[in-house]
Amino acid sequence: MKDNLNRAVKSGVAWTIVERGALQFLNLLTSMVLARLLAPNDFGVMGLAILFTGLATRLVKFGFGMALVQRETIRPDHVATMFVMTLIINSLICVSLLSASPFVGAYFGDPLVGEVMAVMSFNFIIRCVGICPSALLRREMNFKAMTVGSILDYTVKLGLASILAFRGFGVWSLAYGELAGGMAEKIYLVLAARWWPSLRATSAALRDLFGFGMGVSLKSTFIYLSENVDNFIVGKGLGAVSLGFYGKAYNLMDLPVKELSARMNTVLFPAFARIHQDPGRLRAAFRKTVLSLSLLCYPVFGSLIVLAPQIIHLMYGPKWVSTVVPFQILCLAGFPRVLTQITSAVINATGSVGPEVRRRGVVFILLIIGSWVGSRWGIVGVATAVALVNLVTLALILFLLVRSCPIALQDIWGPQGLPVAGALALIGLEKSCQLWTTHVLGWNPFWVLVASLTVGCLGYLIVLYFLRNRPLRALTDELIGDVRPILDRLPFAFVKRIR
Repeated sequence: MKDNLNRAVKSGVAWTIVERGALQFLNLLTSMVLARLLAPNDFGVMGLAILFTGLATRLVKFGFGMALVQRETIRPDHVATMFVMTLIINSLICVSLLSASPFVGAYFGDPLVGEVMAVMSFNFIIRCVGICPSALLRREMNFKAMTVGSILDYTVKLGLASILAFRGFGVWSLAYGELAGGMAEKIYLVLAARWWPSLRATSAALRDLFGFGMGVSLKSTFIYLSENVDNFIVGKGLGAVSLGFYGKAYNLMDLPVKELSARMNTVLFPAFARIHQDPGRLRAAFRKTVLSLSLLCYPVFGSLIVLAPQIIHLMYGPKWVSTVVPFQILCLAGFPRVLTQITSAVINATGSVGPEVRRRGVVFILLIIGSWVGSRWGIVGVATAVALVNLVTLALILFLLVRSCPIALQDIWGPQGLPVAGALALIGLEKSCQLWTTHVLGWNPFWVLVASLTVGCLGYLIVLYFLRNRPLRALTDELIGDVRPILDRLPFAFVKRIR
């Protein structure tokens, strides 16, 4: 049982990485192809339509899928009830958007915006088909099927949109592509999960799912508001230019947070849900997760802080220099944000959602106050306030974790000691190399970045090698054991030496 779960988690992480790589490639390909076939106005119309459908999507996320994954046992009426509730709610949203579409078109002075929004509203009906099989596949930890479904969605969307755009359909090529891609994915998920719709909902099943689902929905809403209130305050109080600088800094910091934790939560939540009643396994899994993420996050965010001037210059150009300092400040909250999300996954897996919802509400209020006060010192002040509130958020969530789960403070801080030591060495070496290559040798930003990263990473690995402890050795041996079968299939001579 333990080995099967371990393999399922590793397989899930691997398929998540494959999914992210494939979707990033398809996103880039889509933008390149359609940008040459469509006019900027087509993208603008689509963007305005998605603005309303995207907000509606956030409002109808009631967390029933997570409730189905979290439960120890489920009955057929649980799945049927989730389908019926999703169908009712999404149908109401669809009808509401259809009714509002003429007024939206009139508000923006372009009837096409309303027409596109009306067509896109049918996406809510399509989503009803996929919500149950998606939850069942997550519960079974069948992430291969979910990855294939996501890739199928983007492939169909790109193919159909490109064909229609070439035939002169304009913005409708984007709308029809979205609908066709979503339908293809949902049909595949239905087949992969071997699920068939049922309307046999029960009030007992609704009670089982509603409490947890609503808690997850409220938490998600508070997180969404918390991640956007600083943008509102900067845009309203400091202007669009300041918001442009701040937005670049925040999004660049948030990218590794999402890729290192948010995507992994898709795998970790069902895994933690399976073992949450076994304190020993839960503690061991949590410590292993913290160690793995610490080994990745500390050097990543340490390098981002030190090398921010070169990174911003190379990515965005010298005119974005005002982004550097707020970006460095926000990166101080990078790993706390990752650890908060992982901790939240453990808490949710135990079924304890209500206390976290209240803490998220407090965090939202703190962000409003902090961002408003910090705005007196510009975007640097706002970034400082946001970083401090993220540290407070971590403290609140960790306190809840220790209270509600069989996890001690040592399980949180213990695995981080070695990565912190390595990261301090990395930061010192990167900063020294940065100063030397910039002010003494006069190298350009690209070579400063390459040299500093090389020196810092080597120093980090050397520290880990000489200070390695038993958990790191065990993690390394496990990683080698997972990679060795793959290397054995490669027709290179050096593989035999590794063996």
